[in-house]
Amino acid sequence: MIEIIIEQSTNAEGEPTFQWTVWDEDQQIEIGRTTHFSADRCEESAVEYCWSQLGYKPDKVSRHQ
Repeated sequence: MIEIIIEQSTNAEGEPTFQWTVWDEDQQIEIGRTTHFSADRCEESAVEYCWSQLGYKPDKVSRHQ
């Protein structure tokens, strides 16, 4: 099962930022190299990665704060 995990953090200016990782069961297979200011845009970026590099969309997307 391929899962995207969106992690939220806060930058030095106090703004929320988001970054993604892609997991296959218990193995991390990729981490996003771009920090996003929108959770939705971050998710779009991760889904784009899965589609272009893995050939399919993820089975699950989780957002963590």
